[in-house]
Order: sequence, then structure tokens, then C-alpha cells
Amino acid sequence: MTMEGLLDDLLVGHEADVVVARYEINAPGSSSLLWKLAAHYGIVATQVPVIFIGDQAIIGAGRAQEFNLRTAVDDCVQLGCPSPLEYVEGGKAVLNDLLIVGAFIGVFIALLIFQGL
Repeated sequence: MTMEGLLDDLLVGHEADVVVARYEINAPGSSSLLWKLAAHYGIVATQVPVIFIGDQAIIGAGRAQEFNLRTAVDDCVQLGCPSPLEYVEGGKAVLNDLLIVGAFIGVFIALLIFQGL
């Protein structure tokens, strides 16, 4: 069974509770989204599929990944979980990007000041 098929099976009866957003890596904007999420989760997406669910990232397919997917879906159904898209669309990634840009600008200004002295 594929990871996509397993995910579909795990969500039967829970479609109203758990929303799934699926992206193909070759679709416009998908690779950018993947890299933003990978950075947030601290992973390197070296295999497919890459599944983000709640606070977990599952990379590749195999028995361990199937177990992790079952556990993550069960946790989300029982306890609820944040949408991974909130990290890039809900402002957290935007805030992080602004902080990085702000730090860069601060370093740039400091270098200009020190060069002038």
C-alpha cells in the first residue's frame, strides 16, 4: 500500500476533523512551499513522499513511516493538531523571514558604520 493510500484509509470517517492538502512537487509554488515547510520542521526532503501532519514531518515510505503516519493521524483525530500551512501562511514563517531580514539589515548598517570610522 502506498503512503497516500494509507492516509486515505486512516482518514475514513474523519474527513470533517482532519483536512488534507495535497501538492505535487511539479505544480507551481509547490517546491517553494516544500522548502519553507522543510526549513520550519528542520528536515531535508531527500525522498518522497514528504508528509507534514501537525508538528511532525514524515519523509519517504516504509514500515517506520507507516507507523509514524498512523500515530500522527490518530493524535490529530484524538487531540487535534495545527495545520502545517499555518507555519507559512499564518504569519509564523513571515515573522521569521522578517526577523532574518531585519537582522541582515542591522548587520549591513553596522558594517557601514564601522567602515566609516
